[in-house]
Amino acid sequence: MVPTPTPTITPTPTLTFTPTPERVVESQIDAPGSTNRIAYVNRDNQIFTVKPDGSDPVLITPPRPPLIPGQPDFFYTWPGWSPDSQRIVFSVAISPTGGGAPYLLMETTADGSRANFPNLLFQNEPGTNTIVSGGPHYALWSPDSKKVSAIVSTSQGQAIILSDTVERSTLPLVLGAPLYLGWSPDSEQILIHVGESLLLFEAPFTSDGGETLAGSSPRYLTPQFAPNDNRAAYVVDSEDGATLNIQDASGRERIEIVEVGALLFFRWSPSGEQLAMIKGDPLADAASIWLAAADGSSEEEILEGRYRMIMWSPDGSKLLLALVDEDDPAKLHWSVINVQSREITELVSFTPSNEILQSHFFFDQYSSSHTFWSPDSQSLVFTGEFHDSSIPTAMGPIGRDAIWTVDVSGTQAPTLMAEGKTAFWSPD
Repeated sequence: MVPTPTPTITPTPTLTFTPTPERVVESQIDAPGSTNRIAYVNRDNQIFTVKPDGSDPVLITPPRPPLIPGQPDFFYTWPGWSPDSQRIVFSVAISPTGGGAPYLLMETTADGSRANFPNLLFQNEPGTNTIVSGGPHYALWSPDSKKVSAIVSTSQGQAIILSDTVERSTLPLVLGAPLYLGWSPDSEQILIHVGESLLLFEAPFTSDGGETLAGSSPRYLTPQFAPNDNRAAYVVDSEDGATLNIQDASGRERIEIVEVGALLFFRWSPSGEQLAMIKGDPLADAASIWLAAADGSSEEEILEGRYRMIMWSPDGSKLLLALVDEDDPAKLHWSVINVQSREITELVSFTPSNEILQSHFFFDQYSSSHTFWSPDSQSLVFTGEFHDSSIPTAMGPIGRDAIWTVDVSGTQAPTLMAEGKTAFWSPD
């Protein structure tokens, strides 16, 4: 196999922001274990965190300066909580009027204490683009909240970089496309699916190309470690067809779990005992949801339909389901299924914001970094136009730039939390 090339990172000038302390909201965010806040991008493209009821807003990004002809304008997007809920990584888009690099990847404290002084992790070269519609970067924290791996655009193409937020260093790992990745729970390994190859990088991390694992397939996107050990799940093609495999990344022992078919999207349960899967193409009519035991002892089809996303609740008792509307493909129906009883609770029908729709298309990757679930598994946050005219809103008609919370019991109407473009709950 031809070695996978690694990108080069050209040093670029550090962007500085003019401090404006009077615009920063001070807050006392609780210690890890009791954060329970939502990070969201408002209609003015700034990032705040708030309590679930919309109170106690904290600005975590530098205030946008007044627009001056010939000077850059900043737009903030895609906030991603660290696993300990203490820091947030986000992207910055710079209007072309200011020249220079168009996109920055930055991280800051979640309590707003360093809103004016975020740390620069990566600065795009001039002329580079977004990696997906509306997404300059895809950033994924290591489980120990010390490093950020990110898919970025470079002059050589898409690449994965690794930034150490403690040592303040950035390392290029691999160049290619498409790119998907997953961290081991001990933060010592990274799996990268590039093209049809699967690479394993181990700490201390270097840009040596990693170890190529046996098997490859274009029929899946994101390789994933189990949440509590070094078992890794990925798809392997063979003459007899494709299968989902579980491999011990340390001992390299591998077992086949299920047959794949044309496409497979999957997520580990929080306990590591099961995998939830969508078999087939969510953009077509042929898709079904399955549950499989991680030891290969059982698999079960539980639903059929144009399901575009599944997401485990933090306690592992439920799956969030997103079903495409039969008459209007832009509309989604959210429901939750109790994994044990198979009882389904219908929640909301809405037209998602562009950013949220993007996370649905690549849910098996975004589920590792951005969650709609509350830490107690009792509520969800969603962004878009809620299709129920009986729900009064003090803000008036605001279309798709609306952020809502909804109780998963199905007994309460959604609550309008804020105006904004995208929102994600803290891990704890």
